[in-house]
Amino acid sequence: MNTFFRKERPEIFLERFSEPTLPTNAWSLKSHTIFKAKSAQKKFTVNLKGKYIQINCVVEGTNLKLTYIDGSQKTALIQEKEIGALLKIKKEYDDIKSLAVKNLCQTHATSSKSSPLISGCVENNFKASKGYEGYKICLELKIREPFANPFVSGNEKEYFLVGKVEDLDCKLIKYLGKDSKNGSEEKNKIVNFFGSKIVHPSENTSGEKIEIVDPSNSKLPPPSVVKKPNF
Repeated sequence: MNTFFRKERPEIFLERFSEPTLPTNAWSLKSHTIFKAKSAQKKFTVNLKGKYIQINCVVEGTNLKLTYIDGSQKTALIQEKEIGALLKIKKEYDDIKSLAVKNLCQTHATSSKSSPLISGCVENNFKASKGYEGYKICLELKIREPFANPFVSGNEKEYFLVGKVEDLDCKLIKYLGKDSKNGSEEKNKIVNFFGSKIVHPSENTSGEKIEIVDPSNSKLPPPSVVKKPNF
């Protein structure tokens, strides 16, 4: 199972998530979208064996489509699942795919506003990032696998996913609290998928049974009852 941790800026988080309200008492998604890259397109130049080539990189699902901006209109498709292997090539980057993913990873830190990548971690290291505000989310992914950025400085570990992450990519979504100027809040709450009506116990509930409220259109198969999660 692949996990992905990310702290989202407050204004973005509140656009995508609804706070718990009665009768479900659950965090829930306002749409299928959990995380989204700041840009679905980026143009850059790579040096392929001494020849400078302009590339237009566009997100297509979980893939990246490269188009040469040199009149030839040649294209190449990079699947998210192959990026990790492309980045591990130790020899010279003499392949257009390798050059492209190297460029995207190296420039993400300085130009994330134009990046098609979503950054995060595969371990819970939120304690090291208390210096900036945000809401903390953990995803348990079905198939997608975050790939490591080999170009980060120091001991910082950074991982990426391509384009967008939706609830349909996940087995489970958890809200882990928020960091703010007033301190750090620690939680461990399951987030309902978009359209789900599954009830969650309140914090002062001691494991008693709670009836499901209208599970129609839920993306999760609802049980007959829900007990307080035991994490």
